[in-house]
This record gives sequence, C-alpha cells and structure tokens, in this order.
Amino acid sequence: MGPNLTACLLIASASFTGTALASESPLALAGDSEVTFQSADGVQVHAGLHIPSGEAPVAAVLLVHGGRQDRSEWAPLLPELHARGWATLAIDLRGHGQTGGEIADWGAFFNDPNGVPHDVEAAMGFLAEQPGVDPERIAVVGSSVGANLACVAVEKWSARGAVFLSGKTEAARNLAGGELGKLHSTLYIAAADEQGGARAGWANELAAMSAGASRARIVQGSSTHGAALLGEERELVPEVIAFLGGLLEGDRMRTVEFQSGDGLSITADHYAPHPADSPLILALHQAGWSRGEYRESAPRLTTLGFNVLALDQRSGGGVNEVTNLTAERAKAAELPMEYLDAEPDILAALTWARKQGAKRVVLMGSSYSASLTLKVAAEHPELVDAAVSFSPGEYFGRENPGLIASAAKALACPVWISSAAQEGEVWEEIYRAIPAEAGKGKWSYLPKEGGQHGSRALWSRFAGFEAVWDALEPFLLEQSQ
Repeated sequence: MGPNLTACLLIASASFTGTALASESPLALAGDSEVTFQSADGVQVHAGLHIPSGEAPVAAVLLVHGGRQDRSEWAPLLPELHARGWATLAIDLRGHGQTGGEIADWGAFFNDPNGVPHDVEAAMGFLAEQPGVDPERIAVVGSSVGANLACVAVEKWSARGAVFLSGKTEAARNLAGGELGKLHSTLYIAAADEQGGARAGWANELAAMSAGASRARIVQGSSTHGAALLGEERELVPEVIAFLGGLLEGDRMRTVEFQSGDGLSITADHYAPHPADSPLILALHQAGWSRGEYRESAPRLTTLGFNVLALDQRSGGGVNEVTNLTAERAKAAELPMEYLDAEPDILAALTWARKQGAKRVVLMGSSYSASLTLKVAAEHPELVDAAVSFSPGEYFGRENPGLIASAAKALACPVWISSAAQEGEVWEEIYRAIPAEAGKGKWSYLPKEGGQHGSRALWSRFAGFEAVWDALEPFLLEQSQ
C-alpha cells in the first residue's frame, strides 16, 4: 500500500455513516483517512481519502485499480495529485485489498454491469458529498478494468473526464450496460506492443469515439500493462497531471492588465491551471474581435499542459459576448488602431508572460494576428519558441506588399499553419518562404473542403473542428516539452 494511503483515521461527515477507526499514524494527522461506504448491492467498499485543508472546495480525483491489484497501485501518482492541491479517493474494488470478498467468476467481474460498477458509482457519490470537494470537478483515473470503469463514470455518473490506462473497448461497453455514446474528455493510454497492439488499438478506438479534449497516448516500445506504465515511462506522470490540470481547472481564468509600450492598458484573460513556469500559449484574436475568441478553445489547450493568455489587441471589437477593452481604451485615447498598430500590444504580452515565469511561449494568431504572429516570431526569437497561425495573409495594405512573406524568411522556430480550404493560396507564398523543411520545422493543415477562417476553426459549432484539433494537438504537445 502506498505511503499516502496508510492512514486510518476515519473522518465522519453528515453524508457518511461509516465506522471511525482511530489511528496514531502521522499521515492521519496530515489529513489522510481510511474510509468505508456501501455500494447499492451491499458491498462495504474500503478506500483511502485525502482532502487538503482549506475553506474553498477543491477538485478531486477518483482512482480505480486494475484486476488482482489494489489501491497501492497508485503510489507513484498520489504525491503528484496531492501536490496540485486536489482531493483523492483511492478505492479497493470488491474482491480486492481491504474490501475483500471472493470473486467466483472473473469473467463476470470484468464485464457485468450489475457488479463492480456499483463500487465506482458509490465512490463517485461519496466523493461528491464531501464538504471539501467540488462535486462538479471530479475526474477518474483507472487501470485495466479500472480504466473501463472510468469510462463508465464519464458515460453515466457525470465524471468531468478520465485517464484510462490499458482498458478494453468491449469490456467498457459491457460494464456500461450498452453502447458508449457520451464519452468525452479522456486521455487514453496504452502500450504499443501489449497483446500484439490490441490495447493500443482500443485506446485509439475509444479516443476516436470520444468528444472534447480526448486523445490517445501510445507508449512505443512497451508491452507494460495498466498503472505500471506510470513507473516505466517517466514522462507519463507529468502528462497525466497536465491533462488533469486542464480538465479540472482549465476553464477558470482571471482577467489581467499590463501596459503596452505607449502606455495603453492591455486586457487579457489568463487561464493558468499549471505552475507559472509551464509553457504558455499567447492567443491573439482576428479582426474586429476580442479575447472572447478563445473562451471555448483555451480550456482545451490547457489539457495539453499549457497555460493560456488570451489577449485583447487594440485593433478589434467583440465576440462571444466579450468586449475588447483594449480597443475601447485605444479609441477613447484616439490612438491608431490599424492592424500593425497591435504589434506593441503583442510584444508587451510576451514580455509579461516571460516575467510571470513561462519558460516556453507559443504565439497563436488568427487572421490578421496570424500574420503578426509570424512577423513577431521572426523578429523576436528571444520571446517566441513556436508559432501557430490560423489563416495568415498579406493583410497590411498596398504600402506593405509581401511584408509577411519577407518576414517569414527569417523564421527559425517551429511553425504550424492552417486555414479554410479555399484560403490555401492566400498563405502559400508565406509558407514557402519559411526556410524550414515541411514536416521538419514547419507544418500545415488544409481541409479538403470547407473549414473556417481563423481560430474559430477550433470551435465545436463548426463541422470539421475535431480534424483541426487532431492536426494541431501533436504539434503543440511537441512544443510543451
């Protein structure tokens, strides 16, 4: 059993009627508890509960082990979850660990919707009722059969999302009692070589079925099963923590202000579920719009391990019921508000991000700001580590012909460009001017038909948006390291 789960002081609450077991364990004094609760079919489930001290309810993670294991399987992950200030509940399923009991039919255990799913349903209810837990922010991490049960928790019991380690599509469907039609927000992890690639195939299949911030992470050169992958693959734990951070807290943001070079006060929304030195995406809106362009996409970007700073440039207006406050101030001060006039605002934001501690910054632009993204990245390599450009073009008037293609010749950072299908010719010359080789320093994605102008291509209201995310996410994951 992991060291964070050995405490056995049971904290009773109005919603919990278990038996208190006093303990002198020093971990009990730190707030860890041994708890029990009853499933719908009468099983007394044992679990280890951790709720950090504090007045505000926190996000929580339910951990569900694999078959023939117990909750000690999560020892490598628990300290990282607690370090982020999250509550955790690690359970022993029926027939395992301290819950105990006999399993007469292992096939039924792994597939019967009227068996072990009751343990997880009870755990979800118990965790949601704890006074220190935000019931709207509960994610599930599962290994093997626990991964399949995590899918059921997302499908049926309002889990905010999940991390899935080495599960199986058919078993998940069986445990859910039918089809899986509501899966979303799940990181599916599997070893490439386990069962001849079958586990990786199921992870990819489930990711393709799932909505929202869902993706498969296949561990190459490995046949390791379940939570043991977390000990074998060093990068997996921070990836899991980053995904959960975005999932549980990525939609929380604060509005900040800082000064541009000419003294204009700049407004931005800061989505920061990760530590200050985590990579950051500086997101720039298109013409006539505001930082509201990223209200939907910013939380999903945080599941890739990034903090996000969505900027109001002085050349803009409003979108998604979010007014561009920078533009309002610039207008009141009678400052120039053309496209190129927004460049000092971008530089001020980049400087602010670096001062906050961001060690890597990806500049993401939309339409006119997509062009400024390439120009600024080329001219200020000390501030920009990578560039994402949605629908760039030569938007700066007859007096600046070829401005962006000329700037692109000096680009040295990785670049990703996309647009609607009919806009490909608009940025073809710009893309050719970037000195990197395609696929080795510069990448592009152009849908065969349709598509959207600017970063609204990422919005779920538009057809084909998931294909854009599928193309963008691998590039961003590379830049998050």
